[in-house]
Amino acid sequence: LTFCFFLLYQKEKSFSKKWLVFLALTGVSFGLTVSIKLTGLATIGIIGIILFTKIFSQKMSNWLSPENYIPLDLPRGYEKKEAIKTALKKFRIIKIKETITAIIIIPLIGFLIYTIPFYAHFNLLTKSGTGDAFMSAAFQSELKNGIKNTPNPLTFWEKFKELNTTMYTASAGLTATHPFSSTWSQWPFDK
Repeated sequence: LTFCFFLLYQKEKSFSKKWLVFLALTGVSFGLTVSIKLTGLATIGIIGIILFTKIFSQKMSNWLSPENYIPLDLPRGYEKKEAIKTALKKFRIIKIKETITAIIIIPLIGFLIYTIPFYAHFNLLTKSGTGDAFMSAAFQSELKNGIKNTPNPLTFWEKFKELNTTMYTASAGLTATHPFSSTWSQWPFDK
């Protein structure tokens, strides 16, 4: 879905309403992708490569954004070369502005989408539970029926950072398999 919205946003006229809507939807779907699985961060890398390639590749840009097509059938001679140089310069400036906008907007919206569930999580799940053992004493002291000896409460961002670090560390350390696991090659055949 992230790539679908990304390609739709590429096909729209730069900085138009539809362009901005599809750019924002790219950010929203990117945030949802990362919320499901952190390996979804790779999508932003792929998008970045495409955007940077577009700055320097007229062919790539013409394919993605036909309305910005630079005509190569200009008059012959010196004027043609100068017209092409001028068109390429304007083209690159527009592409650089688009890229900077996308590099700011997509991760920003994605991060907000990723963060919202943690805000709800910290406000709704306030009691001590079985997962507490993975968290610091300061984190546990914030929970009802948790440790009661930390005077300085943690901020949202401190809890957010600790919980994400703990989740990442736990996932990175997993080596066990289970009977329902599958390899990538089994997926297309529903095995």
